[in-house]
Amino acid sequence: MDDMRPRASSRAAAQAVPDERSWLQKEGAPPEEVSANDRQSGWWQRVRAKQKIIILLLLCLLGFGIRYYIFEQQSRSLDAYLGQSCRISGRVVFQRERAKGYEYYIQAEKIAFGQADFFPSHLKFQFYSSEKVQVNSQITVAGKLSALAPPKNPGEWDQKSYFKGKNIYYQLKKAEIKDRKVFRPNLIQRFREWADRQSSCYLPEKEKGLFLSLFAGDRSGLDQELTENFKKTGISHVLAVSGLHVGLLALLLNLALKKLPLPYAVQFGIIMTVLLFFTGFTGSQASTVRAVLMFGILQGSYFFNRAKEPKTAYLLTLLLLLLYNPFYIYDIGFLLSFISVGAILFLHPFLLADKPKYVRMIGLTVIIQVALLPVSSLFFHHFSLSAVLANLWIIPAISYFLGIGSVALLFSWFSTAAAQIMAGSGYYAAQAAMRAAALLAGLPFSEVPIRAMRPGEIALFYAIILAALLSRRKKLLWGLLFAVIIFIPYTWQPQLGMLNVGQAESMVIEYRNKTLVIDTGLTANKSTVTYLQYRGKYRIDMILLSHLDKDHAGGLENLLAAYPVGSIGIAESYRQLDGGNLENEELIKVRESYYQLLKLAAKYQIPVVYWQTGDRIEIADLGFQFLYPEAEEMIWASNDFSLVAEMEYCGSKTLFTGDIGREVETLLLERGMLNEITVLKTAHHGSKYSSSPEFLAMTKPKLAIISCGLYNRYGHPSPLLMQELAERGTQSRVTAWDGAIFLHFSRNGEVIIDE
Repeated sequence: MDDMRPRASSRAAAQAVPDERSWLQKEGAPPEEVSANDRQSGWWQRVRAKQKIIILLLLCLLGFGIRYYIFEQQSRSLDAYLGQSCRISGRVVFQRERAKGYEYYIQAEKIAFGQADFFPSHLKFQFYSSEKVQVNSQITVAGKLSALAPPKNPGEWDQKSYFKGKNIYYQLKKAEIKDRKVFRPNLIQRFREWADRQSSCYLPEKEKGLFLSLFAGDRSGLDQELTENFKKTGISHVLAVSGLHVGLLALLLNLALKKLPLPYAVQFGIIMTVLLFFTGFTGSQASTVRAVLMFGILQGSYFFNRAKEPKTAYLLTLLLLLLYNPFYIYDIGFLLSFISVGAILFLHPFLLADKPKYVRMIGLTVIIQVALLPVSSLFFHHFSLSAVLANLWIIPAISYFLGIGSVALLFSWFSTAAAQIMAGSGYYAAQAAMRAAALLAGLPFSEVPIRAMRPGEIALFYAIILAALLSRRKKLLWGLLFAVIIFIPYTWQPQLGMLNVGQAESMVIEYRNKTLVIDTGLTANKSTVTYLQYRGKYRIDMILLSHLDKDHAGGLENLLAAYPVGSIGIAESYRQLDGGNLENEELIKVRESYYQLLKLAAKYQIPVVYWQTGDRIEIADLGFQFLYPEAEEMIWASNDFSLVAEMEYCGSKTLFTGDIGREVETLLLERGMLNEITVLKTAHHGSKYSSSPEFLAMTKPKLAIISCGLYNRYGHPSPLLMQELAERGTQSRVTAWDGAIFLHFSRNGEVIIDE
């Protein structure tokens, strides 16, 4: 009984640092004054002593590879039926209310494609419906089998990987519930409903939403501003049920049970039963499963007459979970949980074991934040400098609020008044946490944009940490300073990204520390913002609008709201529309768009810069020469306001053409403005009314890039244009078919397509 003391339980479950002796340091190690030969000999002896461990790790890696292969094959088992109508009978295992209807996961028992019926073993499907169905209901749903789509552009939400982490590989489009058998909600569902109902009796709406997120993993009632503040301060993980919550629950249970005359085995059984129920109650999230399993291994070591070894329990938990479900590597909660605990168990004692207590306490947060840098770069695209203060200030208050709120929930079973009294101090703790989060989030250094790391960079980052731990050489960690270079969003050579924004256009040019956005896509376009976040950008130097049609300038306000912008560039010829009476209806609409742009620029206090033939932009050795239109160009169509510019870098030339038609192309030919180029940004989404044979014959592009939507109603790109390009030996890339297009410009004049 004494073995399950509150301190021991909280240490195991809440992830406190165990014995500070290194997991690799052998007792009786030789002093530092030993000779180099003795040191080398000692190193070899340690390697030999760990041969069994190395072999075991290799076997584990092999086991993981085999399991991953099996799961990967299962994830493609229905690919042959994609696009077909089907009926699925099974049990609803998840329901979440959305803005328009409900989202469901169904555990299939039978799938019917026409006359063929079969029974998959573990396949789950995702679908949306306007009908409300209780979890655990037996239903039959009809729809079209569809694959979960990968992101269209870097930085966007990866729907495919997200659901892969939940072992969901397909979704049903146009789903319709045909049949249902409503069952009485199970114990977990009834308890969820009871907690929701009871917490309303003693907490205001905002605090109730926070409590249910912490207690039950239900984020539907979370205040949006609160969520954003927690994200900026680097503690958004607190809003999801994790090891911290498991640790608090285990501590409360241990405090309640330790005074009772119960054997250790009974105490252990009660706590594990409650923790397992809590795991199911909160949705069996990977971070919760990790904490409960690790706690069980640690406390269960008593039955095998073994000492509690948190590091061994950590590695065994990691192994068991990855063998059980190798797709956990796609679950962000799993990654955050294991990397954080690994930093606590291995890095923290390695670096700060001999430091004063206050240094170790502050250093713990810093070490965790550094260890999480690659994950933060991939999923959040920023690093929070206020996380240290947030962890010292906000997390204790949130933990207190969760503990008091849980006790108040228990009291509400007997008396609402008692629950309200009990919850009073918790309410003020929540208020303090929310105000602190708002204060820290408002600081200028609250979050620093960082570029998303590539797989090779992530591998190098953790390889340096692993090498330092294995060799016991802290100096190796200085190699992590290279991470500073990795994360700085600096582009040594020009890079052009044509984003996949559907039947619209948006491009980003990066060079040195400058960022130029050409066109912003449709009003609903958020891809340009997410891509810039992915690239770690903190400002946009110029937004250059080729013209003001909605498919090129509609998404402007999304960028202005998200980033500081140096200026907005448009054609000088728009000034001709000021004042006077216009009889041309199209020009009247163009003038309205122009005035809307000026109002938007004034709203965000962004200067508007006008460009005309002969003007030039220079970024170091990269030049932008404007070829069209002239200041007083006679223009009668919206598309013909398009800026035409040539970008030159070390001998390579890229021509940007907006939506010009053949008339403007002829004008450019007559004025002698065109030369041979390397890359052509094909005008008007590859329309047959642009890129004439004469224009292509003069420019002789080696590569043509085209932005258009898949299956668009205009038939873009034109088959005639694609044939013309092919006959001229011009390579082509189309966003509708190839996704986002990325080009790198080298100093020898070569243009490299990032495949």
